[in-house]
Amino acid sequence: MELPVSNSIEMGKGITDFGFVVMTAAAYLIYSSTITFLFVRWFIRIVDGIIDRQHALDKILQILEEMRSAKTENHPTSDPFPQGSYPTSNPSSQGRGNGEAFN
Repeated sequence: MELPVSNSIEMGKGITDFGFVVMTAAAYLIYSSTITFLFVRWFIRIVDGIIDRQHALDKILQILEEMRSAKTENHPTSDPFPQGSYPTSNPSSQGRGNGEAFN
């Protein structure tokens, strides 16, 4: 009993089509997971950079505060504005009328 050739060809086409779908799906999964992984790493790097810059600014502010306190300890009268008592500008008290802009 001999099988017709057309049935064998149809079966081969079905296997080929299924293999192509499997290979395409695998390539898509690999591609999308790689892109997702790289995006997450890029986002984490941005957040780490922001945090590092904030720590650096905190250190700079701490050093500046230490320098300010050392300066006031050595020369207590050299600081015209003690901590927390910075002057505020009031245009009406500077002789310009009611706060109008310069002419």
